[in-house]
Order: sequence, then structure tokens, then C-alpha cells
Amino acid sequence: MKSMRNVIQNSLLVIASLLVVLLALEAGFRIYTGNYTFRNILENHLRISMALYPTRYDEILGWTSRVGELKKDRNVEQITILEGGIRSNGEHSMQEDPAGEHPVLAVGDSYTFGYEVKDNETWPAILEKMIGRRVINGGVFAYGMDQALVRARQLIDTYNPDTLIFSFIPNDIWRCQISSRAGVNKPYFSIRNGTLVLENIPVPRPALTDFGDPGIRRYLGYSALVHYLMMRSRFGMWWLRGKQWTDNKVHDDATGEEIACLIIRELDQLAIDRKIDVYLLAQYGRNTNSPWVSKSRRVIRCAHPKNLTVIDLHESLLEIRERDKQEYKLLFTKGRQHHMTYKGNKLVAGEIKKAMSGSDPGIE
Repeated sequence: MKSMRNVIQNSLLVIASLLVVLLALEAGFRIYTGNYTFRNILENHLRISMALYPTRYDEILGWTSRVGELKKDRNVEQITILEGGIRSNGEHSMQEDPAGEHPVLAVGDSYTFGYEVKDNETWPAILEKMIGRRVINGGVFAYGMDQALVRARQLIDTYNPDTLIFSFIPNDIWRCQISSRAGVNKPYFSIRNGTLVLENIPVPRPALTDFGDPGIRRYLGYSALVHYLMMRSRFGMWWLRGKQWTDNKVHDDATGEEIACLIIRELDQLAIDRKIDVYLLAQYGRNTNSPWVSKSRRVIRCAHPKNLTVIDLHESLLEIRERDKQEYKLLFTKGRQHHMTYKGNKLVAGEIKKAMSGSDPGIE
């Protein structure tokens, strides 16, 4: 009996000692990082693909780029986000518009934002150098065409551009059908009497329960140290608990193609209403044979745009792939998502310049 009592006492002592050590580590880490607030960090910081992207909650767009500088050890060396959630074009980028000129505005998803490349290696940054005009990179990762349209309207009011480049990839068409992505809510359009109506505004903030039963995560989320260690390990998506690609379909009466078609028509009318040049840029991933490619081309055709210029990169990419498969591979990153490399973004910027000026961009 006495032996059993000693075992229990020793076990309790070990547990108490471990708790004291863990609390001391937690306190030390919070003092070191200057984090003195006691709240559920995991729930407070729920963001789409948080381990990969620097984002913040936005009640109109769902999420936007978080202002600041992010240095990463994997894939990306540096990401700099300026006021308004605009990505920097690099150290030597234009901060002001040349006298008498309006800026060029670029919106879209991670292909526009330039995920997996440095600030000065995105196609908006390269285009700025090519044309000698300020180019504002308003791209945000994981956006659908619906969010990109709302973002374009906001930034047009802010920056008064005379040129808008609206970029999309085939997957952005499908994103028009969902009200949330990876458990994070977003706005979406419904169709009423042939007109787009923006829904889900203000966008609900994400909650930990949106990712399934939080279990022990509900308590571990209060630990700044645990959160820090998990986000920098191979368990960086621990907050999703397998829900990374769980999305909620919200349109039973309208497909992504129908919504995307109306979005392009909105852009066509925008060119008239705001008296700006609008370019519709169709970008693609490495797999040019994907069935999604045909959806992009159908969407462009269904809209019958008359007041905007379409830049479809499909033929240019096919030509390079047929000519030199090794060169083609160098246009895309090696990661699973196959974003554009600096070389790929240089090709994109060159095609845009060609459409804007009719000159040969001289891409190497």
C-alpha cells in the first residue's frame, strides 16, 4: 500500500514538474516575443493556408494580404506587403506615378501575387520595368474571379488607374461556386434576373469549429510556444486537421462558368464606365492538357467581350512546350502548385507588353 502511495506521489511530482517547466518555457517565449495577450492564438490566427500565406481577415473580401515583410526558408526568400495589401515590386520599384500618368492595376490570384518568387520576380514587377510605368500588384492568393472583381473595384477607387489587368487561372472559375475555402469564408455572387448579386457580406469570421471537432487543439491553441513550433514543423497545417481542401458548394442553380461569364461582362462594362483599358489575362499551370483549360476558353467566348483585350497564354505555352520541353519546365516552380518562376513571369509580362504596345518584348 505504501509502495503504491509512493508511486502515485512520484508520478504527481513528475507531472507537476513537467507542468512547471512547460509554463516556464511558455512564459519565457512570450517575454522573448513580446506576446502578453492571453487568447486562443490558433482561432485568432485562422487564415487560408496560414502556414504558406501572410493574410488577414477582411469583412468584404474574406482575406487580404497582411501588411509587413515575411521571410521564409522554403520556396520564398522574401514577401513584402505594402499598405492596402499591395505587394511590393522590389527595392527599386516605382513609388509614385510618372507626371501626368495613371498607374496600371493588376488583380488576380497567387499567379498575379507571385507566390514562390521574390518581390521583384513577379510579373507585375517585371512589367513595371518593361513599360516604365508604375504597376500596382493587387493579386491575392487563392482568390476566385469573384473576389478579384470586388478587389478590382476597390483598388480602382483608391488608385485611379487607366489600365486594369484582370488575371485568372482555370481554377478561379470553380472558386466562384464556393462560400468558403479551407474553412475560411469568402464572398460570392448569386445570379438574379441575369445580374450578379454579391452575397455573404460581411464575411463571417472563421471559427475553430469550422475545421471539425477541435479536440485538444482548443486548449493547445492558447500556447504561443506550441503554435510557433507546430507552424514551423511539417505539421504546419495542424489547425486544419485534414480540412485544407474542404470547400462548401453554394450554387445549385449557377455553375462557376455562368458566374465567371457574367464577371467578364462586368469587366467589359467597367471599361466603358470608368474609361480605362481592361485586359483579361488567362494564365495556366504546367498541365496545359487539363480539362479546366477548356473551361477558361469557354468562359472567354461566352462573354463576347467588346471593350476589353483578351490575352490568352495557352497558345504561347503550347508553342514553347512543343519546341523545348526542358525550357517549358523552367517556366514553372517544382512545387506541387506549379506557380510561375521568374522566367515564366517574364514571359507573362512580355505577352502583356506586346498586347499593350504591339511591340516585341524580346523575351529570352
